[in-house]
Amino acid sequence: MKKLLQLYELAGRILNIVVEYLVTSPRDFMSGTMYSYASGVLNTFTVIGAALMSAFFVYGILRNYSGFQELRRPGAVLELFIRLILSAAVLYYCRELLVMIMDVTQGLAMVLWQGSPYDSLMMVSDMPAEVSTVVGSLNIITDFGTVLIFAISSFVILASAVTVLLTVFGRFFRVYLHIAIAPIPLSTVSARETEQIGLSFIKSYIGCCLEVALIMLSIILYAVFFHNNVDSLKLISDSAENALVFNWILSNTLHVLILASIVKTCDNITGRWLKV
Repeated sequence: MKKLLQLYELAGRILNIVVEYLVTSPRDFMSGTMYSYASGVLNTFTVIGAALMSAFFVYGILRNYSGFQELRRPGAVLELFIRLILSAAVLYYCRELLVMIMDVTQGLAMVLWQGSPYDSLMMVSDMPAEVSTVVGSLNIITDFGTVLIFAISSFVILASAVTVLLTVFGRFFRVYLHIAIAPIPLSTVSARETEQIGLSFIKSYIGCCLEVALIMLSIILYAVFFHNNVDSLKLISDSAENALVFNWILSNTLHVLILASIVKTCDNITGRWLKV
């Protein structure tokens, strides 16, 4: 049984690692090596993006102005000049734009965590004394059914915690991918016909960054729910010791499964908000 209890403790440690990842800025993740590489790729793609911006700009002129006579209007020339300047500014300062969005959403996650009533997520392994006493006295031969259910629950909780960890870990890579290729989609804003591609990219990046705040909020709500409702789920209305263990196991498993399902849907939630 000690090995099974260690799985509970491992799940709690994994959730704490998740929190550490959530409060870590992508610029500081893995000592900043990933961000540095993504920034290097961005610099390379900036040259390509500048060429594409010119091509899209010319395409927009040919598509909207059938003849050069229309370009003699001061309003048309001014509109094209403003679009060209804004497009060049977006492309040139795209790194600063992406970092600003990243910092704002990361700061929101930090504010949420600092306002949390709990400083850790080890509640998975916070087993009540009466339950711990019963679990410690279980015999694998005489209490095989209870031990089996406890083992299955332990692996389910561990798998759910790993799922949450992978979801948070994968968000870093999505952020880096957006940063690395940013000049390519942002170059499309130089033409009216293709500017929606660049706007969709910005919305996608905002949703990816905002996901950290939603995941943090989900984890905090889970912590509050767990601490206040840990004994509320009584699936077996019996005062026997085995019933006490069953209620704890099933309640714990359900809570972590709820957390994993909410975290997995955070990406879809931001996508619906921003209509990406």
